[in-house]
Amino acid sequence: SHRLAPSNSNTSQPTALYAAKIDVPLLMQTDEPRLQGGCRAVVRRLVSVLGRGGAPHGSMADTLELSLKHHGGGDDGNNGAAPAAARGGRAVSAARPPLSAGSRLAYCFFRLPLSSLDFTFRPARQVIWVDTLGQTLSSQASLISAVKSLDLLLGFTVGKASDNTRTRWGRRKPFIAVAFPLALLAFFLFVNAPSVGLGLARAKPRPPPCTHLVLNTSSPAGCPALKDCLERAMQQGEIDRFDFTSPSRVASLQSGGWQLSFWFALLYATYLACAYTCSQIPYDALGMELTDSYDERSSLFGLKTLFQFVGYAATPLLNIGLSALLADDLVALYSMLALAVGSLAVLAWASLLCNVVERPPPPEDHTILPVPIVPSARRVLANKPYLVYLLMKMPLSLVSLMPSNLAALWVKHNMALEAWNSMYNAVLMFALVGAMASIGVLVRSAQQYGKAAVLQAVLLVSGLLYLAVSFVPG
Repeated sequence: SHRLAPSNSNTSQPTALYAAKIDVPLLMQTDEPRLQGGCRAVVRRLVSVLGRGGAPHGSMADTLELSLKHHGGGDDGNNGAAPAAARGGRAVSAARPPLSAGSRLAYCFFRLPLSSLDFTFRPARQVIWVDTLGQTLSSQASLISAVKSLDLLLGFTVGKASDNTRTRWGRRKPFIAVAFPLALLAFFLFVNAPSVGLGLARAKPRPPPCTHLVLNTSSPAGCPALKDCLERAMQQGEIDRFDFTSPSRVASLQSGGWQLSFWFALLYATYLACAYTCSQIPYDALGMELTDSYDERSSLFGLKTLFQFVGYAATPLLNIGLSALLADDLVALYSMLALAVGSLAVLAWASLLCNVVERPPPPEDHTILPVPIVPSARRVLANKPYLVYLLMKMPLSLVSLMPSNLAALWVKHNMALEAWNSMYNAVLMFALVGAMASIGVLVRSAQQYGKAAVLQAVLLVSGLLYLAVSFVPG
């Protein structure tokens, strides 16, 4: 109202048009006292401006003033019947009752298997596709980069389609109902690729040579004899050296290279698109729309974050437990892990669809015209703080993703551990404990010193540590 009709100008026609569309009861439904005060101030300003414009604006001002007082928006804030939020602090609006405990748990529980799937899917790329099927790291990295680039464009399409969807089941749940089962199918095939015959099937294991000398290493001649036996086996081609790939193995990998690339790209793209883009984007939007209460929404997303960390922690613990039984067969280990995580995901998916009820979207206002893409892009480019945020976000994403993806390679090849899978999952658990322990410190620091200062300090320390670790020899 200040921009449309300043105090030293006459009432303008746009001001009257905006005032005619004000729905005071709708404005006063907010649960935030500060927002209510802002709404009252805006309406009172319009009443003042319209009152100076004479008829017909004077009658419109009277109407707005009466409606404002009736809905608890008088000058003293106590005239008329105040809404529930004003009478009871931060009570939930009567139009939207608070979420039940079952709905809250069903919504937040779905986040647990999403985390568990992620921590099973990532190491499976190394264990199943590189170590077992023989895919090269360069080929895998190129396919991942191409798939994620396409998925970035798909995210905008899914978000827009979900916003415009209107069904009897809502506009978010239909995407989750259809896409998530496809993600689980791709996940199961991805982890069990050698068993189902995708790509290059692994060769049947044969008894290793020199096993008769393994149990005799306690004698003085045991270790030299075992070493000589292994050296002869390497020279005769019965086993490969640790740093050598046999010509027959190279030929078999080359003949099956296109199959590996095809199946990896297909399953990876399907899982990424269906699990994250088509399921998680509507899932996150669903949580924002379940309640209008600030406190209830904060509590909901806090519980959701708790389930997220529980899912991240449960997968390494289960992996370490299975490693005690299947340390010599990682393919079988990840097959069992996929079965356990997939079963949990099906349960969470069914619980979400059955126990969470979407609320109807707000009515469409056809008088508001959509902003074209070019003006929207120009508005974004004119927002300098947001551009600075994007420039920070891009390298930060690389720094945050690379350690978790390189951890398996570091533990296996740099540390040269035979039981590297157990150590890798122990490293993940250590990182999770550190992340959860730092939350309270970061929150208190942000409250005391400000978010920007804390973020700058965290980025500086993380960047220096990242550079230092990158140049550690060996």
